[in-house]
Amino acid sequence: CPFCEKVYRFKQNLRDHINVHTGKRPHICKHCGASFTHLSNMCAHVQFARTEEGKFQCPYCEKAYNFKHTLKDHINKHTGLRPHVCKHCGDSFTHLASLCNHIKRRHEEKIPQHLCVTCLRKFRYPSELERHLKTNPEHEGTVVTEGGDNGNAS
Repeated sequence: CPFCEKVYRFKQNLRDHINVHTGKRPHICKHCGASFTHLSNMCAHVQFARTEEGKFQCPYCEKAYNFKHTLKDHINKHTGLRPHVCKHCGDSFTHLASLCNHIKRRHEEKIPQHLCVTCLRKFRYPSELERHLKTNPEHEGTVVTEGGDNGNAS
């Protein structure tokens, strides 16, 4: 860099750096007109920029989403990133919802189920079973946790 003597391996990085010294902002967002000194800053902005309707615009296609996390999951389709990993088997997914569905389909039996022995209804969480027993006092007694320990409801 002729201004501060920093050294860059790639010409584009040097050009972007020089923009910091000159004040030039040549990278323009096509969605809102915001300008940036560095191409990487514009790309980050575009990745999470909002459309006029207030939605988050995908930088790879024309789709737009109401929530940033939904856009991030969608971008995973374009990039091939699969950040949502199943703790039971190691399978990975682009969408969190896909991981949740996978766990329900493939590993449901590994998730503890709390059983009311009176009516045989299953509850995923002990608090759900406790609420059931409070609203149905005639069901109080021994409860069974499938995939876990047996115990008494209180």
